[in-house]
Amino acid sequence: MADDEVFKEIISAVTENSLYAHNEKLKNGYLISKNKVRIGVCGETVFNDGVKTIKNITSILIRVPHLIKGIANKIIKYLFIDNEFLCTLIVSPPGFGKTTLLKDLILVLSNHYEILVIDERGELFEEEVSADYIRFSDKNYGFEKGVRVMSPEIIATDELITESDYISCNKIAKSGVKIIATAHGKSINEFTLSNLPFDRIILLNNLKNAGEIKAVYDRHNNIIYG
Repeated sequence: MADDEVFKEIISAVTENSLYAHNEKLKNGYLISKNKVRIGVCGETVFNDGVKTIKNITSILIRVPHLIKGIANKIIKYLFIDNEFLCTLIVSPPGFGKTTLLKDLILVLSNHYEILVIDERGELFEEEVSADYIRFSDKNYGFEKGVRVMSPEIIATDELITESDYISCNKIAKSGVKIIATAHGKSINEFTLSNLPFDRIILLNNLKNAGEIKAVYDRHNNIIYG
């Protein structure tokens, strides 16, 4: 159990002694270090027409990013029909490696497609990946502005949560842009695919290896891998 002094040291190191400069991220419950380590933060929220900041931090969660190359290789062929990439959703509870798999898929697909990555929390950026990035924006802005100015073939984003996230996905898919995204869930039964644009769902295992794939499903809940 860490004490207040440990919290202060960690926060000071991440923000380089300038917590105020990082407040836009802090008020959304996280901080990002220079080397892309995300720190989830809990404490007292300060409200004034919305959350203004978080003070008196009581707990933190440190998530170290990984780029594990090759974990997408075994299932990449199942994400196509007649050489056309299909809208794909990666599903698992928190901590099973959704973001890790997403990053490897972005790396693989970026060798052949124009990809736009909507990177809300700054966790997806990799210098060696040939993709365009909109960082630290909400998904609605990223989807709308990104399609207009960058003309991507595929949009990749992490953690669909709100209804507006899914509405944005539907709008973009109808415009002809393919989507690859992640979402929290224990099974594909938690998703009504008839209302979503995804033709493939990747379900991850609860194993020690990040991004371990349990199965790939089509939109009719048929297992096509696993």
